[in-house]
Amino acid sequence: MRSVGVQSATGALIAGTWWIPGVGEVVVTAAGVVIISGTVIAAGTWLYKKVVDWFEARAEEKIIDKALNKQRHIKDLKHDWDKIIKGTITWEKVRNTIEKVMKEGTESRYGSAYKRVLKVGKETVTVTFQKVSDNIWKISDAWVNKE
Repeated sequence: MRSVGVQSATGALIAGTWWIPGVGEVVVTAAGVVIISGTVIAAGTWLYKKVVDWFEARAEEKIIDKALNKQRHIKDLKHDWDKIIKGTITWEKVRNTIEKVMKEGTESRYGSAYKRVLKVGKETVTVTFQKVSDNIWKISDAWVNKE
């Protein structure tokens, strides 16, 4: 299958035929049109959003989860995750916090890269990253700020 990157108003879609859990077979055209069971799905509907969310989650997983050394570095004790995460510090818990910061945090420049900062409970969390495209980021580092 040949895939073509398509930028929609709400996220990055990739043209092709996909199987999305809870949705079924989805066709995305090169123009960004989403078709399910022969029906064109309007942008902004809950079903369209579910498709876009699935693509965004896959992009995040590929960029964050596949770099095991990056995971180990981000989970390092010096990053103080125990200030906001109860119990065992797992990658899934840290990743969920990173995703929250990337969705809700305030963005600014950080040298040649970017950072997003968000108050999580009583603590401030910082995530640094490079922009691959408007909706795809390569996470560089993340930590709970030392106050």
